[in-house]
Amino acid sequence: MSAHLRESAPTIPQGSPASDPEWQEMLRAVDRVRDALGKAVDPGIRETVAVLNLLGSTTRQSCEGHVNERGFGLPSPWVDIDLSPRGDGMPDPRIRRLLDDFYRSRESSGDIRLRWEDGRLQAGGDHDGLERVRRRVEAGALAGEDLRRLGAILASRQEEMRDFTEFLKERRRGRP
Repeated sequence: MSAHLRESAPTIPQGSPASDPEWQEMLRAVDRVRDALGKAVDPGIRETVAVLNLLGSTTRQSCEGHVNERGFGLPSPWVDIDLSPRGDGMPDPRIRRLLDDFYRSRESSGDIRLRWEDGRLQAGGDHDGLERVRRRVEAGALAGEDLRRLGAILASRQEEMRDFTEFLKERRRGRP
């Protein structure tokens, strides 16, 4: 949605992200980010990146997750967090606490559940396991129904990340 359309929207409820100048500025900052190939932050992970930065976790890289017949990307959304400001190489306890709070009243299977591992927030299995799946896709070891099933798993993982993002946005607005 363009800025023009947002400006002409009828009424924006107070407390919504659209009425929050800091939120809007962070979204603009995320939109300006480009990787080494000149690509922007994926639309499906954009708000996650924005809210994590607003909550004090500096992000480094991200992906909304991809599954295709050539094996590009991983079948999981992920965000890498810069741990260097802590200086001790230890995981940021805030992310772990937020995940614990998110899952306190939520049931999610291990295949889609968000994980915090070595500075990476991601849905689904560990990074090495996801990389093995990506290599199998790339090698053509997965096809047809297997790829469709993997696509459905990716969609569930993306939904889990979106739900966590909404949870974080509510936290930021001071709502439990």
